[in-house]
Amino acid sequence: MQMDSWAARPAWRRWAAGARRTALIILTTAAGAVTAAGATAAAAADPPMPALPQPLALREAFELALRHNKEVQVADLTAAADRERVTQAHGDFDPRLFGEATQGAADQPGLADDGDRLSHGLAAAGLRQRLTTGTTWEAASEWDYSDRDGAGSDGFPQHGTGARVTLRQDLLKGFGRDPNRAGIRVAQNTWRSSREGSRDTRIVTLLDVEAAYWGLFYAQADLGVRRKQLDRANRLVAVAESQVRVGQVAPIEVTRARSSAAAQAVAILDAQSRVTLLQHRLLRLLGILDPERMP
Repeated sequence: MQMDSWAARPAWRRWAAGARRTALIILTTAAGAVTAAGATAAAAADPPMPALPQPLALREAFELALRHNKEVQVADLTAAADRERVTQAHGDFDPRLFGEATQGAADQPGLADDGDRLSHGLAAAGLRQRLTTGTTWEAASEWDYSDRDGAGSDGFPQHGTGARVTLRQDLLKGFGRDPNRAGIRVAQNTWRSSREGSRDTRIVTLLDVEAAYWGLFYAQADLGVRRKQLDRANRLVAVAESQVRVGQVAPIEVTRARSSAAAQAVAILDAQSRVTLLQHRLLRLLGILDPERMP
């Protein structure tokens, strides 16, 4: 004969157990309602999250990050711009083709109506280059003409051609190769620095992608385990209810089983939040999600 059965307990013990059971039910129901309300509000406030490509291998995640990650793109564009500045610095020493032309006229009034009009023009073309030694050379060909209308126009028009070569070298400022190649060296060093910065950004991004990838894998696996634990807790609730109906255990055991199931449900919400957070982080690293929408 069992002396510790529910019916054999004193009235005050049965009343205390019932009060505890009622209090636990109220607290569990309130906690579940608050959690559900918070989850509903959060779901309504958050924008829809883009889905990850399924299935997503780690190598595919690396390729997506290298192609679409915003920080990687900025670093690559910065290195490319600095590389063009090196070309621009070398371009300062490239030969330049130039040409120029002028034309004019002058009236020379006389004592009578026999004033003269003198017209003249000049055209020149050539090459000009600044060397890395600081020397500037220029080779040009010129053609000029002049014409006169009126008295004294004999011997007009007149034409002339010529060629010239000019060398200029500063003796103090800008003399020698080192001062003139300083711009090239600065551009090359800047490009090397930005290139290494781009490589460093790629390495850091790949490390972050790998950490977020395996963190998300673990979080999803943890979520699956907690769902199984919730199913087991729900089965224990059903078992406890059956045992209470046949009088094997006290009703407090049902309350305890339900409390355990509620705790597992809360743990599932926490695990789902962690999965969502890691998905957002991985999407941002892959360049799929807008960084401005990150919490």
